[in-house]
Amino acid sequence: MMLSSVANDGLSKCWGIPNAETMSSIDEAIDAMKKPHLKGASSYDELEKLLDE
Repeated sequence: MMLSSVANDGLSKCWGIPNAETMSSIDEAIDAMKKPHLKGASSYDELEKLLDE
């Protein structure tokens, strides 16, 4: 629905390009998702053990 609205009417007047700080935060989040550094748990006991570390 939104895509056809943009295609027909263009971007809204309040739309803007994110500033450098916002883009940096987005890039940081993307990098963090590519290299997961948090351990995962598949059971309650395993989760509890990780939280106690």
